[in-house]
Amino acid sequence: MSTSDSKWYLQSEQGVEGPYQLHELQAMAAVSALHGDSQLGLSEEGPWGGAGQVSELELNWRLFDTEGQRLPACHILSLRAGVEAESLNPFQEIEFVQTGERYQLVDALCSALLIQNRVLEQRLAAPLPEDSPEQRRLQQDFQRESQHWQNRYEEALRIHEQRHEEWKSESGELKEELHLAGERIRALERRREQLEELLSLGENPENDSGDLDLQDAYAQLRVQQEHMLESLNLRMGQLEQSEARVEGLEEQLRKEQDAHFQELRSERDAAKAVQDQLKRLEQAHAELTRSYRDLNDRLIRMKRDTVKKVEAAKASALESNNPRKISLT
Repeated sequence: MSTSDSKWYLQSEQGVEGPYQLHELQAMAAVSALHGDSQLGLSEEGPWGGAGQVSELELNWRLFDTEGQRLPACHILSLRAGVEAESLNPFQEIEFVQTGERYQLVDALCSALLIQNRVLEQRLAAPLPEDSPEQRRLQQDFQRESQHWQNRYEEALRIHEQRHEEWKSESGELKEELHLAGERIRALERRREQLEELLSLGENPENDSGDLDLQDAYAQLRVQQEHMLESLNLRMGQLEQSEARVEGLEEQLRKEQDAHFQELRSERDAAKAVQDQLKRLEQAHAELTRSYRDLNDRLIRMKRDTVKKVEAAKASALESNNPRKISLT
């Protein structure tokens, strides 16, 4: 059966249960809730197969009943509670399913606890995700990318401010020229009004070279003023486009930074989840060490009691085999 990223269903007397993840089945196997004959399937309709076929569940050990018949395969840690409750004899034989070899239950259980201790110690000794090279590389990439967009924003802002100052200076010059042109036009209009007033009074104004081309000068100034206004409007339009580009860059920078910060938050959340898992592993490690020590102490006491019982039995046997001494008077 395939086990990677699969959802499992358990067929029991109560019906079909699930779905379960693989780690949930492993936890069930470790507390005797699952054995080698338990029926598992990848869908609610089956097909069904024995849990012993799923190697990741580690249902590798088998006990024997009082008549010597093999019981369903189980997880070695599922027998720990029975030994601690003294419902199982720690010196009874247990069979390793893959090889058929037999060991004393207490030896197999102690070996399993030692192996699990080493696995936990290796996990606890492993570097935390935020200290890993991959995490540091991702953070450096995010920092470089953020700095890149920050530099682009600052460069665009600098260019915008420079162009703004240039256009502001040019706009001031154009406004000054328009002001001068307006003053000249108003002066010419006043001069024209004076000439028209003199003509209406029948007076002959002096022939001034400045007055001969009054109409042409007035028309040229009008054209010049219109050109200046068009140039000013063009500059203002360019300034608005530049400001729009800067706003676009600012918005793009904000979006990029938000995306990077979101990724960093996700990485930090994942690191925190792993830290929490490591804390749970530390607690499990402490509990496992305590159980191992308790089991070892109990084994030592049982061995001592066994030795004492054997010695007492031998002494009793020797005493019963000695002939009774008869005293002669």
